[in-house]
Amino acid sequence: MDNPLVYIPMDRRHALAHGLTLPDRTQGAGLFADISGFTQLTEALVRELGPQRGAEELTRYLNLVYDAVIDELHRFGGSVIAFAGDAITCWLDGDNGLRATACALAELRVRRIQIGVNFFKLV
Repeated sequence: MDNPLVYIPMDRRHALAHGLTLPDRTQGAGLFADISGFTQLTEALVRELGPQRGAEELTRYLNLVYDAVIDELHRFGGSVIAFAGDAITCWLDGDNGLRATACALAELRVRRIQIGVNFFKLV
């Protein structure tokens, strides 16, 4: 683990750095991104390169995609909540969906992914 801060969501980092207390309730927007054609890509890499090299190339590709998506997310003030296979779940605190939508559009320009945006009030 090179930098443990990458595992702490941005709003938590900000609160820790400034001695702020996080609220018990919040509202914001959830952003869900999923890589299009991931299963087909995985199968093609294994078929063409074998299981070991295919897995290495898949990891390299995922890191490129995630890096680009996370850079855009941070630019819009969002945080990564979870990874699951080829999907990433993100949170934009205090957003009514506009920042999340703008972030999703920016991410679409960067990589071929499918994105959903939802507005939530968490209690």
